[in-house]
Amino acid sequence: MSEVRDAVERMFAAANRGDYEAADTVFTADFRSHPLGTTGIPPIRDSWRAMFTRFPGLRVVPQRMISDGDRVAVWSKIENMPGTPELMELIRVRDGRVAELWALGTIRQNLGMRLEPMTEARYQTYYQEQLDSYATSVEKSGVPRDEAVRRSKRDSDRLLTEGRQTPDHHLLVAWDGDEEVGHIWIKLTDRRAYVYDFGVPEHLRRQGYGRATMELAEQWCREQGATEIGLHVFAHNPGARRLYEQLGFQETGRLMDKRL
Repeated sequence: MSEVRDAVERMFAAANRGDYEAADTVFTADFRSHPLGTTGIPPIRDSWRAMFTRFPGLRVVPQRMISDGDRVAVWSKIENMPGTPELMELIRVRDGRVAELWALGTIRQNLGMRLEPMTEARYQTYYQEQLDSYATSVEKSGVPRDEAVRRSKRDSDRLLTEGRQTPDHHLLVAWDGDEEVGHIWIKLTDRRAYVYDFGVPEHLRRQGYGRATMELAEQWCREQGATEIGLHVFAHNPGARRLYEQLGFQETGRLMDKRL
């Protein structure tokens, strides 16, 4: 039992002293972070580095720790962060290292994340980015590149007939302080919201921003009166599917194509 608690205490100690390289000895190689939706050590190391770089002096201070078998439940307070948020974690230990982690808390809200309408200048760059991204996704589904590009342009222009001013369509940018950390395109019809596009800058992925952006978007939709939200995910993107499932999305159908 002490070995299990020792592994968890070593995790907190390494994080609080900013010893990111110690992650190699704290976590198992296949460490699973459910908050980040990632597997492996690099994502948690990057997340630690981003958090502690933004908030020098930040400390995660366990208030109570309860262990049972290979699992430890920890209630912590996060010092030197605005609002002193609290965190509840369930941690599974294997062979003296942290192997899996679940968490509930209010950290992201205290990082100052917010959603704002996309500006016209940002829309001009976003439009082309979205065309390229969608065309690539269609191509990965087995469609020839030329056809994928045509389909991307056709579908986008059919939906965004008046650009970012298209009625019922809302293009939003997620900000963490002064940094853009995500974007989302939502259509609201009566009480239903539908996500047409969602993304996080590549250099910020696997740091929890995808989940946080979606959670902010869900709250925004509720504030607009929506009672349900839907989206489409390509079969070749299992990472996105895992995230959506963790957020509570359920499969309601399946599209199937065949090349002729």
